[in-house]
Amino acid sequence: MQKVTQQAAVRQQSGQAMVEFALVIGILSALVFSIIALWPVINSHDAIAIAAASGAHEAAISGGNTSRVQRIVHDNLTASSINLNADAAVIHISCGGQSVCERYDPITVDVELAVEPWLDLPWLPDSFQVAASYTRAAEIDGGGSLSTGELEPGDPAQPVPVPGGKSPGIPGGK
Repeated sequence: MQKVTQQAAVRQQSGQAMVEFALVIGILSALVFSIIALWPVINSHDAIAIAAASGAHEAAISGGNTSRVQRIVHDNLTASSINLNADAAVIHISCGGQSVCERYDPITVDVELAVEPWLDLPWLPDSFQVAASYTRAAEIDGGGSLSTGELEPGDPAQPVPVPGGKSPGIPGGK
């Protein structure tokens, strides 16, 4: 009689282990598929932040030239390692609340893009809004002949020679 109850106990434990395994494997597979599906969303934030920083740099050296900034941001998004729809990016350039950028005004470039997950999972939305913002100080005045973003010889945005060939405060700077 004791042998029969022992066999029943072993069967019950193996059945319980199978149920526990089925529950755990379901949760783990949902987690793994979610990470795979969200990978482009996670990586796109870095690509969009780099595009915003490049756009802000271009805005700073061009006096807020909108077409140059949009081209730089578009090129950065297109060159990213993940497949981003650069044409759908919303790019906003603001210059310290003014219509014309002046030297040392803060120029902010905001980039926003809807990114779709790789996998269509029922518990995930169809797309995620990923945004980045970057601010730099304008290096030249906008407006007039500089509104096209062209740098003239002798313009204050040109490199300034440093005595001794080294920049003070920058290790190894030239």
